[in-house]
Amino acid sequence: MLDDGLMFDRAFDIAARDLVSSTNRRLIADLKEVFLGHAGSERILARYHLPQFYMALFKCGELTGRWPKALRDAAGFTHQLAPIIYRLHRCWLFVGVAYLISLIFKWVFLGRPQFLPLAVLAIIFLLPVCSETFRYYRDFVVAKLHFVGTWQKQLALMQFFVCLEIAYDSTLSVREMFLNSISAIDNRFLRRQMLRSVEQIDKRQSFATSLRAVPFIPRGVAALVHTHEISGRLAACFHELSSQLKQIVEAKLEVLKYFSAGIAINAGLLFPLLLILPYVVPKSMLWVASLIIVYMMGFVPMACARAAFQQYRVKSAGLNLWYERLRGNHVDY
Repeated sequence: MLDDGLMFDRAFDIAARDLVSSTNRRLIADLKEVFLGHAGSERILARYHLPQFYMALFKCGELTGRWPKALRDAAGFTHQLAPIIYRLHRCWLFVGVAYLISLIFKWVFLGRPQFLPLAVLAIIFLLPVCSETFRYYRDFVVAKLHFVGTWQKQLALMQFFVCLEIAYDSTLSVREMFLNSISAIDNRFLRRQMLRSVEQIDKRQSFATSLRAVPFIPRGVAALVHTHEISGRLAACFHELSSQLKQIVEAKLEVLKYFSAGIAINAGLLFPLLLILPYVVPKSMLWVASLIIVYMMGFVPMACARAAFQQYRVKSAGLNLWYERLRGNHVDY
């Protein structure tokens, strides 16, 4: 509607008219206030606990006036990526909390002290929920994993270049462009590493040299940015990088989509069933039933992940080749 020239306030009112959730209607109303310049995005949107990527997109739209593109990118992320990513986070949290409750129940009410160490481990696993420091170390561990860590780096680069494309060709300084784009990265460890590029910007270095200072960015990305920087086509370069990286992230989400379905089956069906088995199954059959449920809890997610991984390999063969070429590009400039 904004691309077609509809008035700002009317476009937001039409978008919010048929929303069922009162929270979503309030969010649209607050976005309208930010869009019209009546309030700042960080202050008014903080109450909704939105992902970093959304906050950075809205901030870039607010600072540059390029709201249509910011909203389009946010809508694309919401439709394609966000439901799977954050549903997976909630599934793990649900399983962890249910497991902790079960351990505490057995330790306190059934008088089994051997479950105390397991309860402590479960608490440590859940600490990142309430502690920023533990969240950073959790993100550090995730970023070091093989498949998931590579995907996290690709997702971080996609989030960075999507925001950088919006911030570029505006009145923002290069430092402000980088800081607002870096704030879009959800992984705290990778976000801190990206700040090395800002240190290079402060030293009056080029875009390419600044990106080259970040350890997880492939050298080919810096070489590609350098080529477009010389020719004055950085906006096209940022668009190309964000588009290609988005396709890779979406292809890898095929794995997470099926795997999160397996986790949801475990969290919503098998795990609660395991908790109530002692009360509905005779003691003579309890160990057999428990063994079957535990086997299914391990088999279901792995079967889903295996099927999805085969689909991912088919869909992302060419995209992975493009990314591997960027990683193997050692062009000096």
